[in-house]
Amino acid sequence: FGRAKLGVGTEDTYKGKLNYNRFNKNTQLSVIANANNINEIPFSWKEFREFAPSNDWNSDLIRGIGDDEGINQTVSLGVNLNHEFSKKFELQGFYYLTQNNNELDKEVSTRNFNDDTLYLKTLQNIEKEESKLNHSFNIKMEWKPDSMTEIGLWSNVFIAGEEYDNISSTLYDPTVELTNFTENRSNSDIDKLSSYNSINYKRKFNKKRRNIRLFANHFSINQDNKTSIDNQVFGQDIKQNQLYDNQLSKPRFGASYTEPLDSFWVLTTAYNFKGENEKPNRDFFDIDNNQQETLNDSLSSAFKRVSNENSGSITFRRNKNKKNFSIGTSANNIDLTVNNNTQNFQYMLPFASLRFRLKGSQNLNIRYYTRTRIPSLQQLVTIPDNLNPNSVYVGNAKLRPEYSHNINFNYFNFDPASSTHSYAGFSMSSTSNKIVNQTIINEDFTTRRTPQNSGFSQNLNMYAGINRPIKKLKIKLVIYPSVNWSRYDVFLNTVESEVLSATYRTRFKIDRLKKEKWSLSVGFDFTYNDRQYEASSSFNQTIGSYGAFVRGDVEITKSLQFKWDYALKAFNATTFAEARELHLVDLSIRQSFNEDAWAISLVANDLLNENVGIQRNGDVNTLFSSSYNTRAQYFMLVFEKSLGKKVTNPNKKKGGHTYYFD
Repeated sequence: FGRAKLGVGTEDTYKGKLNYNRFNKNTQLSVIANANNINEIPFSWKEFREFAPSNDWNSDLIRGIGDDEGINQTVSLGVNLNHEFSKKFELQGFYYLTQNNNELDKEVSTRNFNDDTLYLKTLQNIEKEESKLNHSFNIKMEWKPDSMTEIGLWSNVFIAGEEYDNISSTLYDPTVELTNFTENRSNSDIDKLSSYNSINYKRKFNKKRRNIRLFANHFSINQDNKTSIDNQVFGQDIKQNQLYDNQLSKPRFGASYTEPLDSFWVLTTAYNFKGENEKPNRDFFDIDNNQQETLNDSLSSAFKRVSNENSGSITFRRNKNKKNFSIGTSANNIDLTVNNNTQNFQYMLPFASLRFRLKGSQNLNIRYYTRTRIPSLQQLVTIPDNLNPNSVYVGNAKLRPEYSHNINFNYFNFDPASSTHSYAGFSMSSTSNKIVNQTIINEDFTTRRTPQNSGFSQNLNMYAGINRPIKKLKIKLVIYPSVNWSRYDVFLNTVESEVLSATYRTRFKIDRLKKEKWSLSVGFDFTYNDRQYEASSSFNQTIGSYGAFVRGDVEITKSLQFKWDYALKAFNATTFAEARELHLVDLSIRQSFNEDAWAISLVANDLLNENVGIQRNGDVNTLFSSSYNTRAQYFMLVFEKSLGKKVTNPNKKKGGHTYYFD
């Protein structure tokens, strides 16, 4: 069973999609494939999870795919084979390929400020071409030799090749000299090979709730980069070939033992080890006018970072009626070695959680936990990198790990009588020794960034949602509001200062409840960010955007359907950019035949030809406004064909959904 689609359109656009499955009692084979150049995500999260339900998603597989920045040409292919040899033993093999080519033209204007000055850095033009090819191979095994024992194995190999061709020029304002600009040209080839292997073992005992768990896993990555640069920095030429290789190894292993104390309480003791071993090496070669290479000793160097973290924990859990409660603590010892310098850190990490199963389908969860974050190698040492001479990064060997306290609260309710979903929650965190970048702005407008431990960082996030049918009005109401407040210390040049930031978001939608002949959905969304600086109110910034949409479809006949989608994207005027409005209109008409066995569609994308990429944001001491090319107007003819016959799927792994069978 499955379905195939093929579309061709104006502006040399195309799309193709295949979903093919063949199941029997013990074996499931699935194939998915996609190719398009319309910046379309190959597969939704739901489609991928149905294709490979027991596989974890690797974010590197889809990085940049379906993004609206630039024009993307994407090819994806996945094959999944699952066989149940018996009720005790199951084996799964999975392969996924993605290829993405991107062409981007982007213009970025930035407004910078330091502790006492405002000035403008403008007209950064970026032209980028990139190509990525990724392969992911997975094998998973689940074995239950008896009713008391479970063993799981997972092995993954990930192979990636990336090529980048970048040109960017930056003109500074105010300027009185023709040399007051930089131009960066670079070509990069990157090869990556990573692997992940894990084993999990669980053994139950005759005494109820007594068990032991063991696990071990190892992640490794080898990366080789070759980059050629040809830069002009304020009138001076820099030409180099840069070779970079990095080896990273992350072993993990641990064990836990659970013992029941009485009818409700259990005690779990655990030991865990986390290791990281990173060895980057850089060789920089200067190129003279005769194209001869000379090793640059001042920029070429090798580094080493080793982190070993040992932790022991004890947890008490109580499960009675509709209440689950747990409390415990972990003692962590961290040895961090960078080159020949070793530091030791010790932490107590308490945690607790409480879960209530309330009346009906209501759940209330409260969780408190603490955690640490170890500085990366780049944050600790200065790794030479003059790929972008406008901004130099300098490491800080005196950094300490971050330490944070976190509280999460979540309430969820489903009322089957009214089919209403509702939820609400908040999360709070307070971090000491937060690592932030101190940015020093030089007189020639270049910047130097150095990580520092700031005094504190506090964050509060509140959110809610309701999905409620109103039968009298024959509509469904959906509302998703959220608020985020943060308070933290930053460095404006050498001055440490406090920043208050608030972000408000809301999404409102009304759907027609009955959709037999036609459907309609209308709504709006709104985002507003306000940032205030203790150092000077003149640095305060507000960035707002809002949008609205009207989408729906109507059955002209049983086999003829018309769809429309109108979206408004609006950006408020700011101190560094003017107001913008985009009106995006998509239309399509679809004619199906033989009870939807096949169909033909005519699609009009961005009918008004207004689509352009816009981004506006800010960080510690910079405001950004950018615009970039993206896929705009095209018209496309799409053909669809069903594979197999439409019956109810008897396979237990897919639930009771309807699929197309041979």
